[in-house]
Amino acid sequence: MPEATDEQVKKVTQAIMEHHYEQADIDKLEDKQLSMIDKIKELREQLK
Repeated sequence: MPEATDEQVKKVTQAIMEHHYEQADIDKLEDKQLSMIDKIKELREQLK
């Protein structure tokens, strides 16, 4: 299973943020981004 690199995560998150920018609160997006990164880190730990 290929790992998502931090750079790929940033690109996807950036695309999501740009797409939802007008209808969403930036603070909520930052929280989502942080929780997504935390989840990915957890998954990486589980895969080791």
